[in-house]
Amino acid sequence: MQISQKKPTLQDCVFAEMRNFKPWTFWDLQQAIKNDFGVFYGEPTISAAIRELRKTHARLKYNFPQSGEVVIKDRRINRKGYTYRLCPTILKHWNSDEPDSNHKEQWKKEYGVGS
Repeated sequence: MQISQKKPTLQDCVFAEMRNFKPWTFWDLQQAIKNDFGVFYGEPTISAAIRELRKTHARLKYNFPQSGEVVIKDRRINRKGYTYRLCPTILKHWNSDEPDSNHKEQWKKEYGVGS
């Protein structure tokens, strides 16, 4: 008997892709989510999911700092649009000695995604 895992939400997919702290465009995220999760989302929906990462419930779910910026938005030089990446201060928060610092492993087990 195989135990089914929870289906990740779009916000979970965006976090899973962005947790490498590299800059992402909407188009890059769109393609990566389609490749890794088999689901296609439009740019406005991805934009909303990125904004959601800043809210209290997402900060708690992904163990982000409760204050300060969590997503950095940068204009692309000589190109259309912006890039978005998780703020490096999240790493410092994750690497602290807090009791819930093993959140990445818990999330990986819960959704069965990535490393």
